[in-house]
Formats: sequence, structure tokens, C-alpha cells
Amino acid sequence: MRNDDAWFVRSPFGYSFRPVRWPGWLLMAGYVATVMLLTWLPARLDVLRGALIVIATIAVVIVTTRTARHG
Repeated sequence: MRNDDAWFVRSPFGYSFRPVRWPGWLLMAGYVATVMLLTWLPARLDVLRGALIVIATIAVVIVTTRTARHG
């Protein structure tokens, strides 16, 4: 018997959260807001700012591809 409302799904690696279908506009709004907030960091933190923007970009790409794959 299958329960589509379950919070957890059975995977080969044990139980994991069911993938969430995030709307594209929400992902992009969060990404833009993150980048805008990071631009307010002081100039001496340029390396940190660049690293955080790269991490945010990679996170959006991963979430988008996982959402597309499971959706």
C-alpha cells in the first residue's frame, strides 16, 4: 500500500525526505535576495562574498536539477 502523503520515502540508502517541488520563481527570488544581501558585505570580505555567491549558485543548480529530475 502506497502513501503519497508520507514525509519520508524509502530509498536504497534508508529513509529520506520526499523531494519538494520548489517553484522556479521562488528559487530565483531567494537567489537574487541572497546575492543582494552578500553585496552589502564590507569590501575587505571580497573573497568570502565571492565564495558565498558561488556556493549559493551551486545550491540553486542542485535544487533545480533535483526538482526537475523528481518532478
